[in-house]
Amino acid sequence: MPGFRGKRAFLFLLGFFSSVYLMSNLSLFTQVSSQTRMRGELVAKTKLHSDELVTLTPLQRYAAHVQYHSKEFKCDKLFEQDVGETSRSQEYLERNNFTFPAFPESVFLKVTKDCAAFERILGYKRPYSITEIEFPLAFSILTHAGIEALERLLRVIYAPQNHYCIHVDRKSSPLFFDAVQTLTQCFPNVFIASRLEDIIYAHFSRLRADLNCMEDLLVKDRKWKYLLNFASTEIPLKTNLEIVNILKKLNGSNDIREVYRRRRLERFVFRYSVSKGTLVKTNQYLPPPPHNLTITKGLAYGAFSRQFLEFALTNQIARDFLLWTMDTHSPDEHYWATLNNLYHNPFLLSPGGFTEHPDKKRFISRFVIWNGKEQRYRCHGRYRHNICVFGLGDLPSLKVALKLVANKFDLQYDPVTYACVEGIVRKRTVNGLVLLNHVHYICYILSSNCSL
Repeated sequence: MPGFRGKRAFLFLLGFFSSVYLMSNLSLFTQVSSQTRMRGELVAKTKLHSDELVTLTPLQRYAAHVQYHSKEFKCDKLFEQDVGETSRSQEYLERNNFTFPAFPESVFLKVTKDCAAFERILGYKRPYSITEIEFPLAFSILTHAGIEALERLLRVIYAPQNHYCIHVDRKSSPLFFDAVQTLTQCFPNVFIASRLEDIIYAHFSRLRADLNCMEDLLVKDRKWKYLLNFASTEIPLKTNLEIVNILKKLNGSNDIREVYRRRRLERFVFRYSVSKGTLVKTNQYLPPPPHNLTITKGLAYGAFSRQFLEFALTNQIARDFLLWTMDTHSPDEHYWATLNNLYHNPFLLSPGGFTEHPDKKRFISRFVIWNGKEQRYRCHGRYRHNICVFGLGDLPSLKVALKLVANKFDLQYDPVTYACVEGIVRKRTVNGLVLLNHVHYICYILSSNCSL
């Protein structure tokens, strides 16, 4: 009998612990099963989406293509870093090895065949406020590839009272150039620059490309108040109405980044030249800057008043300085900042220039995460040329950033992050919403010592 009771006890304990084990793993099993099901559904949807595209017209195919990620993934949850939706999106990106095909330029040539339908279906037309109409802007956009990114950027920033110049790198393929041309033909206020440059990284050609567009825009229209320059890998974080309201508060001042203490002197002390398509430093010293100018480092991108650009393109000191920069490294990063620095160069009298010390200069035009120790934000995507290509983990920062534009994105790397940022700006644009921290921008204008 004792042996029988011991066997019964053993069987009881075995059953008890088996039940506990099964119960404790049931939720895990359910979770894994759910993830597997979701993954299968997403794969099926992606295949169905691809199959459906084949039967559509080029315009319908393009519209379905650009809207796919914003419909498939819940951006509101991604901005809040919802664990489930973030995991689902991350898994989708990883399964595709962060490599997504570009929309075929050969197909895009047919997308704009009917311009009226193109504008209607993609949502170019919307109501515009009196504020926007009375304060037109100009935009220069540099591009070399990726017609989809260019079109989507144009759609976010487009307004009929504004003017847009697109500079296409001369190295671009003929097919891409033709695609850009078909896009511009749908809009009377969008055009390709009259002079195109063969752009070399960090070379004068990068600055010259912007200047070519700026010269064209000054001639094309005499009403615009400010010019913003873009790369086609960027997205604005503010609507056209919000940008207008901010620039009006600048009251003619330029938003140009200025840095004096960390100027990287080697970039404009030694002469640089092009060798086999790459900019290289020589052992030759450059002559001192003309007119005893004090060089200031900055960024290629900013918000420039019309009067400032007219000065930069016609003033003799500015023209002499431009010629001198041709043999420097990244002249686009010190040309504008130097002309705007009236603390060290008060004799310039440049319109909208900054009179306080450059290192106190506030800058609102760009949200950029550099690959460095002093950054406030961590890059959740990947770095290219030491600049963060934004990823899913950057969405909360992008949503609350006070800057005008975010640099940079890559549709072939992470189309989900791109679609989410694009979506919130377009939603505010369509609804006419203005989400601004006015105190911040007023503070920016009144004093560099503002604590905000």
